[in-house]
Amino acid sequence: MPVKAVLVGNPNCGKSTLFNVLTGGNAHVGNWPGVTVERRQGKYKIKNEEISLIDLPGIYSLSPYSPEEDIARQHIVGSDTPDVIINIVDATAIERSLYLTTELMETDIPIVIAINMMDAAKKHGISISTEKLSKKLGVEVIAISAVKGRGINELMKAVLRAARLNRIGVSTLYEYNLNKYVKSISQLLKSEGVKHPAYYAAKILEEGMAACSNINLDSTSDLRIKSAYAAAKRYAPDGDIETAAAIARYNYIDECCETSVKKLKIYNMTASDKADKIFTHRLFGIPIFAVIMALIFILTFSSSIFGLPMPGALLHSAVEGGIDVCLNALRSILAKIGTAYWLESLIIDGIMGGIGSVITFMPQILLLFFFITILESSGYMARAAFIMDGILRKVGLSGKSFVPMLMGFGCSVPAIMACRTIENEKDKALAITLIPFMSCGAKLPIYGLFSAAFFPAHQGAVMVLIYGIGVAVALMSALIIKKRLFKGNDAAFIMELPSYRMPTIRNISISLYEKMKHFLIKAGTIIALASAAAWLTQNVSFSLQMVDDPSCSMLGSIGKAMLIIFKPMGFGDNWQLPVAILAGIIAKEAVVSTLGVLYGAGEESAKAALAAPIASVLSSGILSPASGLAFMIFNLLAPPCSAALAVMRREMPSKKWFWSAMIFYIATAYTVSLLVYAIASVILNV
Repeated sequence: MPVKAVLVGNPNCGKSTLFNVLTGGNAHVGNWPGVTVERRQGKYKIKNEEISLIDLPGIYSLSPYSPEEDIARQHIVGSDTPDVIINIVDATAIERSLYLTTELMETDIPIVIAINMMDAAKKHGISISTEKLSKKLGVEVIAISAVKGRGINELMKAVLRAARLNRIGVSTLYEYNLNKYVKSISQLLKSEGVKHPAYYAAKILEEGMAACSNINLDSTSDLRIKSAYAAAKRYAPDGDIETAAAIARYNYIDECCETSVKKLKIYNMTASDKADKIFTHRLFGIPIFAVIMALIFILTFSSSIFGLPMPGALLHSAVEGGIDVCLNALRSILAKIGTAYWLESLIIDGIMGGIGSVITFMPQILLLFFFITILESSGYMARAAFIMDGILRKVGLSGKSFVPMLMGFGCSVPAIMACRTIENEKDKALAITLIPFMSCGAKLPIYGLFSAAFFPAHQGAVMVLIYGIGVAVALMSALIIKKRLFKGNDAAFIMELPSYRMPTIRNISISLYEKMKHFLIKAGTIIALASAAAWLTQNVSFSLQMVDDPSCSMLGSIGKAMLIIFKPMGFGDNWQLPVAILAGIIAKEAVVSTLGVLYGAGEESAKAALAAPIASVLSSGILSPASGLAFMIFNLLAPPCSAALAVMRREMPSKKWFWSAMIFYIATAYTVSLLVYAIASVILNV
C-alpha cells in the first residue's frame, strides 16, 4: 500500500510549487465531494516505495472559517486520515506559519515540516536552525527550495520514516492553565474511542461544544466536558478562551523561535518593497496595470508594430500553414483510397476543417496564458487585486470578487466555482452574474477571426477594445444591480501580498501543458461533434433530403428565421452568423468551427475551412466592419457555454436568479451590440 501524505500550509508558501515538483505536473485535478474547491492528487516514487500525495487548499488555521479550511480539517481528522502530514512553512514568515503547525501537532498523525524559501529568508536577514527547531517541536524539519528542487529527496525520505511512527498528539496551550483542561478533556475523549483526542480537546476549548458535534458522546462524558470547558473559561481573560488559546500558541512559537531563528540584521527595504511603491501606487498602479495588459494583447494579437512582426501573428501563421499541409495530405489520401465524396467532405470540410479553424488560434491562446501565468507566478496579479479593490467597491462589488472575475478571463467554470469564498449570498450571486462578461479564452478564436477579417492592421487595439467593453459592461451592471437590488454593506477584503518571485520555466510549462491538453481534448470531442453536426445539418433539409444549396438546409432555415432579430446589426443575408451564435451555447469554440464548415461548403481547397479563408469571405463585402464588430460584442456578452451555465445553475441561490441572469445577458448583448454597430457605422463611414 502506498503511503498517503497530504501537503498542508498557508497560501503562498510554495505548497503548490512543491506538489508540481513532486508529481512532475502529472496530477489528477477534481473537486472535493460536495464542494467546488479544487482537489489535486499525484504520486511520488522513492526507494521502490510509492507515496500518494494530496495537495490540500492553502489555509491559515484548522478552524473552519472558510470552505478551504473546512475541507482541510475534514481530510486531516476525518475518516480518511493520512499517514503523514507534510507541513510546508514559509521561512520568511515562520512565526505566522507555525501557528498552523501547532494545530497539526495536536493530531495523532506523524508530521514532517518542510521549511521553504530559505534563500528569501536569508535575504531578509533571517537564519533558521532546522536541527534546533526540530528538537524543540519534536518532529523532523527539512530545509527545502521548491523552486530550485533542493532538499526534495531528503524531505521524502523523512516522510517514509515518519510513516512508520505511532505518534500521539500534543497540545501547546500552556498559558492560562489551558493545558490542564486539554489533558482532562483529551482523556475523556480517548476513553470514548475518539481519534485525535488532543486535537478535539483543544478545539472544544477554542470553539465550544460545536467542535465535537460529529462525535457521539455518552451523557456523562458530555457533562464532564462541558464542566471542564466552563472551568477553563474562568481562567481565560474576559472568559475569551479563543483569544487565550491564540496567545498561548504564539507564546509557544516565540519560545521555539528564540533559539532556532535568528534575525541577523535590521530589516531593510527589499526590492519587492521598492517595486510595490510603484506597482501599488495610488495614482500610477491602475494605469500601469492597464498598460501591461494592453502590451500583452498587442504582442499576442497584433500582426506587427512599427514594421516588426509580433510573436502571436507569427505563431498563428505557422500553425495555419501546417494544418493546411496536413489537410491537403489527408484529402489526397482519401482520394487515392476511393473515399465517397460525401464522406470526404464530412471529414475534410466538416470535422477536420472545423477543428482546424479553431486550432489555428491555439498558439495565440497559449501565448496569452503564457503572459498571464508569468504575472501570476511573479506575484503581480495579487497587486492587481489590491489596486482594483477601490474601483470594485465604488461600483458595489465585494473586494473578494476580483480574483474570481480575473479567473473568468481564462475560463468561466472555475471562476464561478471560486465565488464560493464570498460569504454574502447577494454578493456571490452578483459576482457569478458578472463573470461571463470577463471574456474567456474560448472566445479568443472569434475575436481573432473577425479582427483579422476587418481590422488586420489593428488587431491588438481591437482586442483591447473588446476586453475593455466587457469589463466596462460588468462594472456598469454591478453599479446598477447593487444599487437597485442588492443594497447592503460591503464585505471586508483582506489578502496577503506575496513577495515578487522569478517565474520558473517548469511551472510555466506545466501550466501551459494543462491548458493545451484541455484545449485539444475539447477540440477532439465537443468541437469535432459540433463540426460534424454543422456539416450534416447544412447539407440536409428538414425533409431529410440532401440539398445543394446550404440556405435550403436545416441550418439555413433556422438561420434565416433568426436573421430577423439580427437584421438591425447589418447581418444582411448571412444566416450563417446566427447559426454560429447558436452553436456557441454548446461551446464558444464551436462558433468559429461552425463558420469554418458553413463558409467552407463547396470549396475544393483543403484550406477552405481554415481561419484565413473564412476571414477572406467575411471581408469580401458580405459583411461590414461595423457588423463584424457587433458580432464580436454579441458573443462577448451573450450567455456563456453550456458547461458554465450548468455550474451557474448549481451555484446560484435560486432558479429565479439564474433565469433572470439569462434574460439580462441576452438583453445586454443585444442592446450593446446595436449601440456598437450604430457608433461604428458612423465612425467607419459604413
